[in-house]
Amino acid sequence: MKKGMLILGVIVLLAAGTSTYGQPIKIGYVGAVTWDYGKTQIAAARLGIEEINKAGGILGRPVELVIADSELKSAGASNAVHKLVEVDKVDFLMGCYGSEETMGAREAACDLKKVSVFSGGATHEWITTTLQKYERYKYTFRNSPHDELDAEARYVVDLQVPWMAEALKKELGIGKVKLAILTDAAKWQDLCHDLFLKEFKEKGYEIVYQSRFSTTATDASVELTEIKKSGAHIIVGGMAYKSTLPLIRQWAEMQVPTIWAGVNVLAMSPKFWEQTGGKAAYVTTYNFGSAHIAITPQTKMMWDYLSEKLGTCYFNSHGPYVSLWSLKHAAERAKTIETEPMIKALKEIKFDSVGGTIKYMANHTFQYGPVGAGSPMWTLQHQPGGKFVMIHIGPLNPGESQTKYVDGKLMLPPWMIKAWKK
Repeated sequence: MKKGMLILGVIVLLAAGTSTYGQPIKIGYVGAVTWDYGKTQIAAARLGIEEINKAGGILGRPVELVIADSELKSAGASNAVHKLVEVDKVDFLMGCYGSEETMGAREAACDLKKVSVFSGGATHEWITTTLQKYERYKYTFRNSPHDELDAEARYVVDLQVPWMAEALKKELGIGKVKLAILTDAAKWQDLCHDLFLKEFKEKGYEIVYQSRFSTTATDASVELTEIKKSGAHIIVGGMAYKSTLPLIRQWAEMQVPTIWAGVNVLAMSPKFWEQTGGKAAYVTTYNFGSAHIAITPQTKMMWDYLSEKLGTCYFNSHGPYVSLWSLKHAAERAKTIETEPMIKALKEIKFDSVGGTIKYMANHTFQYGPVGAGSPMWTLQHQPGGKFVMIHIGPLNPGESQTKYVDGKLMLPPWMIKAWKK
């Protein structure tokens, strides 16, 4: 009798110890599922899950994707997080695209103390709140986009504009390059706009025009007329809304003798050519994440995969794919999916993926830097005939050349050459 009870006890203990074996690890995706942004992220997530399951899953367990619609809104993202955690019982969270959506999801995830690796919102508030209230925000990490101040603005101020300015001086014979600053009248550009005004002046550039552009504008003739009168050579932009489309069309039609720097989110996609009716020629924007150039093998793989599958690729499309691999690497390092060990492990992992090397910092966002240390940024240009080329990248490792990555040269609008060439 005692022997039978002992055997039964052993069986119960073994069952308890292996109760999760073979059961899927559920990862919840929060995103705007009916928008192209969400569709590309979901496609990237499914690719990541397929790869990870073929590689043995996470700690020997298969991975399962559970999707909830955020409607690209803060409240929608919060509701989606609660559903995924409280109803669907997911183990981790990922997803998001825009700043408001991401911050809504983040607050809900921290309320529920659920480890999350999101991919939306460049807002610097992510860093400040993480460092100031670490116990509250320690559950959430960000792998895209780069931080608006510590990376995106730094690339524009330190690398992109100086490179463009030297190119203009060489090709046009300009002595001093003049700047116009034009950014969205939206929260996401508040800090960058002020930083541009301050730091470009400190670097010796003459700022001849500055304004904020309405995110609902259908006409940009007033702003463009003033920029044309100002004598600016470079427009440092920061825009992400549909108001970008009339702005670019009118820039080309009015033949404003400038080149673009900074960011134009819509221009990050090859679809921008069609959206502007072919007026996108010579427009540039910085970008990151996936690209048609193999910054890492995964960078080009993701670009090709989404372009073939869905016909486009957005700047955050790759995010959930990177989140999935981040969670796999962290779990394998921690040897568990328990919360505290996972948080610790996520700050310790480092691996090459889409866009560069992924390394999470103490502020729970990812490292900006050269491949091997972090993830760089690059400048793309739409060129005549619908060509879409990479013309600049940075930062680079010592000894690395631009030619290792770029596949094109900066082209100036012919009306700019006519207006300024000496």
